[in-house]
Amino acid sequence: MPFTASVADVEARHGALSGPDSDLASVLVKDALVKLRGLRPSVPGLIDAADDAAAAVGATATQIQTAADWERLIRVAVAEAVIRVLINAEQYRSTSIGADGSISVSYTVAAEVPRARLAFSGDDLADIDRKIRQTTGSGSVVSIGLTSLATEAETQLSTLPTP
Repeated sequence: MPFTASVADVEARHGALSGPDSDLASVLVKDALVKLRGLRPSVPGLIDAADDAAAAVGATATQIQTAADWERLIRVAVAEAVIRVLINAEQYRSTSIGADGSISVSYTVAAEVPRARLAFSGDDLADIDRKIRQTTGSGSVVSIGLTSLATEAETQLSTLPTP
């Protein structure tokens, strides 16, 4: 099972797509896979190793299930990222219509919304990180980044002039 997802994965979770939406979804799926490879570069190798273990003679049920879980996890994360773009391309957080019955509509966009339209949610990446830890038996992928951020912040704070 390669590191892959398709428009069919998006449609299975969102419903049939029209021509232009299907074309957009096709591009977004490819973009999401590239983005995910960059965000979690170890995942394709872990998937390949799980596939090899599952295909081996005498593979255990756990090894076979691990390979299937990886495939589904990647397909779900990519499909959900694409669906977020399809249903809310501008990434609006809320919509309000005037209480007086006026037709005006206003929108707000969350401050933390990334500039890129296609993004993986924290939950998407947390699911993948959990699977990485289960597969490798290693600690938190995120904690390494947080530790270095904290160290960098302390360094920057120590260089500020004191009042």
